[in-house]
Amino acid sequence: MGKKSINLSSFSNFSQNEFVLLAFILAMFIVASILTLMTILISA
Repeated sequence: MGKKSINLSSFSNFSQNEFVLLAFILAMFIVASILTLMTILISA
């Protein structure tokens, strides 16, 4: 767990759990950016 070695089993486990979390965080970041951009455009 402490090591960052990449195995096929590790990568498969990574794609199952961590990739979904990563995609969710990325989606939230994109939504936040769009909302910020819209707020700037509306207030300008």
